[in-house]
This record gives sequence, structure tokens and C-alpha cells, in this order.
Amino acid sequence: MKQVIQKIQEDFNKGNFKNEQSISQGIVFPILKELGWEVFDTQFVSPEFRIGNRRVDFALCSHPQIPICFIECKQPGNTKKADHQLFKYAFHEGVPLAILTDGKTWSFYLPAEQGSYEERRVYKLDILERSIEDSIESLKKYLDFERLKSGQALEEARQEYRNHNRRRIAKKAITQAWKELVDSKNETLTNVINEATEKKCGYKPEPEDVFKFLSGSFVFSPEIPYRGHKVKRPLLSQLPPDSSEGSAPIGNYYIFKGKTYQTKTASEVVIETLKLFAEERNDFFENCYKHPENKGSTRTYIGHSPEELYQNCKIIAKSCELAPGWYLMTNFNNRTKERILLMACKVMSYSIGKEYKYHFK
Repeated sequence: MKQVIQKIQEDFNKGNFKNEQSISQGIVFPILKELGWEVFDTQFVSPEFRIGNRRVDFALCSHPQIPICFIECKQPGNTKKADHQLFKYAFHEGVPLAILTDGKTWSFYLPAEQGSYEERRVYKLDILERSIEDSIESLKKYLDFERLKSGQALEEARQEYRNHNRRRIAKKAITQAWKELVDSKNETLTNVINEATEKKCGYKPEPEDVFKFLSGSFVFSPEIPYRGHKVKRPLLSQLPPDSSEGSAPIGNYYIFKGKTYQTKTASEVVIETLKLFAEERNDFFENCYKHPENKGSTRTYIGHSPEELYQNCKIIAKSCELAPGWYLMTNFNNRTKERILLMACKVMSYSIGKEYKYHFK
């Protein structure tokens, strides 16, 4: 399965999937085969399944000719509004699971549940953005032949839907609950704010100001950023050096355990820091790799190969080998450098400004 996903990722980056047929044959078929489906037995995997005078791309049957899942394929990036057609097919046939894919993203739906199409989607997988291991785990969870046949996959999907639905209902009620508390001038709520304010400045606020604040009509003084304004935070690396350090160096440098390391570039600050931390902790790179902040919106910062770092890009950009089997994305700006250093310090349980400091020119 790992080799299948790797090949799909490589072919996507080469632009080899241009239409629905190529996605069906080059992506859906190989994945289904790895998940235990007899792809050439039309009693279990029925392509172009007829529904009246319409057809769905694939009908998966846990028992001969009894569909349990529909799969609809679309051209890359062309899945918008396709869920309406897929839901119509699934409702007509009473099929409990429906999947919409353009090869890259896979959306798993429970058509018979309540809510909008989006609310009935229990999971969305992007096999170019997620790690190969995550992709394999998710595909097996929902599409493995034995799990679908036994009903385990559907039961777990329904449980996930119920959990999401409960949370969704509660989230919608938060605003109304808050309004009722504010309108009733809830004593417990105002007391909490009074006590917290008094601890902060030594004085209790006026009840009128508390109620205005809770209702959203409180006017902040000019020196305090108003909550509706976006205040741009400066990079930590751009803040003035701590005067307690004495005569601080200039340019690019980092300070670790009281020792100052000067570098030529800001990138070298990041690279040398990561290598230094790895000397302190053998599993440092592995823990960084698993850390939720190791991924930006489109790229992975630390991974096992340059291809993994830039798997959604057509061209492999700059990278640096930190250690055998570990690479760092180096096509980054100072904001990204800072994110990587902050993540590294979290993994090491270091505080920036205490155990570790750094500066970019």
C-alpha cells in the first residue's frame, strides 16, 4: 500500500492525472485492490453502476450485487457541487456510504444522516498533504473490504458523525447561552470579572462597565489594542537584544545554555539549533516530525526526504539534510524560521528567552 500511495503522489506531481478515467484506473483501482477488493469481479466492484438512466463510477458491494458504498470520481479540483449528484444516487439506492474523490482529496459521507452535505461528511483526506502512514490508516478505516463487510467501518463512521453532531449543536447554542447570561446580568459571571480585574490593578470595575464589556459595547482606551483591529506582532528575532546579556552580538546568532553562537545567515541559526538539540535528545527529530506544528498550510518542515517536504510542489525546492534520514525545508522566510524554532523549543521543553535565545539580522 505504501508503494501505491508513493506512486500516486509522484504521478500527481508529474501531472499524469488529467481526467476521471485516469483517476479511476490509476488511483481508485490500485487503492481498492490493496484494501482487499476483488477489483476485476464486477459482483463486488461494479464500475459504471446503473441507477435508472444514470450511472455512478463505482459501486462497492460487500455481498454480490448489493451496494454498500458508491464512489464518484471527478477531474482534479472539480468536485464542487458534485456531492448533490452523489447524494441523489445514494438515497435512491439506500447506500449508507458515499465517497467523492478527485484522486487527491477523498470525502467520506453518510447520506442518510441529517444536516447539510458538509455536516454529513465524516472525514476528508488529502493524500498529498497528509503523510503516507496517515493516508493508509484513513483509507483502511473506511474502505477496507473486511471492515465494510462486517459493518465495523460504518458503525465507526456513524459514531464519529454523532460525536461531530453533538458538538455542532452545542456550538450553535453557545451564542444564545452567552446572550442569556449577559442579559440576565448573571452574578457569578460578573463576580469572576470583578475579582480578576481587582487582582490585576487593585480596583474593582464599575458594574456598568462590566455589563458593557460583556455585551460587546465596551470602548477600550486608545493605548489598548481594540479586539476588532489586527495588531501585527513583530518577529521575536526582531525584538531588541536583552540588555541583561551585556554587550550582545550583532547579526545572526543564537544563545544556548549561556553560550553564544554566531552564524552567517538566519537559515544557519535554524539548522545549527536543530542539530544541537538533536545532540541533546536522541529522539528529537522523530518528535519534531510527529509534532502538530511541523506542517504549514502546504509544506512539512522536517521530514524523511525532500520529496516529502515539498510533496505538493512540481519542483523539489531547497532542503538540508540534518542527519541521515532527516531533512529540513529551507525555502522559508523569517516567519517560518521562527515557527520552526518555536516548535523545536516546545519539543525540548525550553523557553525562548531563558534556555534559548536567537536573533536574525
